[in-house]
Amino acid sequence: MGKPVTQSDGPVEERDDGRDQSGPGHDGHGATLKDMLRFLPDVARLLVAVARDPRVPWYAKAGAAAAAAYVLSPVDVIPDVLPVVGQLDDAWVVVKALRYLLREAGYDVIADLWPGTDEGLAVLLMVAGVHE
Repeated sequence: MGKPVTQSDGPVEERDDGRDQSGPGHDGHGATLKDMLRFLPDVARLLVAVARDPRVPWYAKAGAAAAAAYVLSPVDVIPDVLPVVGQLDDAWVVVKALRYLLREAGYDVIADLWPGTDEGLAVLLMVAGVHE
């Protein structure tokens, strides 16, 4: 694996593993809708990779699966038909699940399995509340 990705005031360090380094912020501009739409499939691929990786404990896999099932389920604590507020419970579950997954699987495993750009990994870490 290449250099670690850290959150700092400076630019995100590049990895030397040959992954695509294009993404939000690489051209001096902020995240676009296209960048955000690329991020979601990366998160889905990460969850599939986590489910298959033997380094990730079974209970971390179960927590990620439960969170995914909740988000995809039509039954919510706050119905999704309510604008904005309806998605808050889903967002809370996703953030809590990401924090749990990072804590249980470990940063190194998640960084190794992350299929997207370094910027995307930085966003994932920020959403999960990881501060290095």
